[in-house]
Amino acid sequence: MRPPALNPDVHALFLDFDGTLTEIVPTPDAARLTASRRTRLEALTARFSGAVAILSGRSVADLDMRLPRDVWRAGGHGAEIAPPGDGAPSDPAAEERARDLTARLEPFAAAAPGVMLEPKRMGAALHFRARPQAERACLDALAEAAEAIGGFAVQTGKMVVEARPEGADKGAALARLAALPGFAGRTPVMVGDDLTDEAAMAAAMALNGMAVKVGAGETAAPFRLADPREVHAWLDGCLAAAHRDGPPAAD
Repeated sequence: MRPPALNPDVHALFLDFDGTLTEIVPTPDAARLTASRRTRLEALTARFSGAVAILSGRSVADLDMRLPRDVWRAGGHGAEIAPPGDGAPSDPAAEERARDLTARLEPFAAAAPGVMLEPKRMGAALHFRARPQAERACLDALAEAAEAIGGFAVQTGKMVVEARPEGADKGAALARLAALPGFAGRTPVMVGDDLTDEAAMAAAMALNGMAVKVGAGETAAPFRLADPREVHAWLDGCLAAAHRDGPPAAD
């Protein structure tokens, strides 16, 4: 079922990045917002009075290369939260653990054709889109390295396995953001495509909000959109329904 248009005076909008605002691409670094999509996100942020946040497994520093800086960003699955215009606070101990994790995974990735190691500020990920049969080996290698260091939780996603800081998940991040000034009192709406987004969807619905699944797959969300293009078409509809400042941007 397609979600209804949102009311910018009532709702708070939480969006995943990869697979939701942008298509899934062969390598994480290739994901970019088009100019029209960037303009759309800026318009949404303005019309929702700043009650828009991006929840991603990417670090805040990574998101800052791909997003307008006037939006809230929760990176590392919620391990980092940055308000508009600011970077993420530093956590030297967590960053050192992440570097250690990456170093332990480098020999495995170098010896596994089609597997790509993605270092992250608070963790690391192994992508196997180019070699799907490597999923079990990637999961085992990541779990072993994470256990040796401690303080990480291992999770799976679309052709990726990832270690994130224990206690960091998108559900906790959404709940934290929803209580902040500018978000508090609004109805949260979470839009995401992957398993890691389900916790945020559950958190939104627990706050009497709405959840929207992007793409195929099992989900607790009652609403669904087919792909990022359909997400942006729906967001255009939300902007048009607000009756402010003229027509939405073309995709």
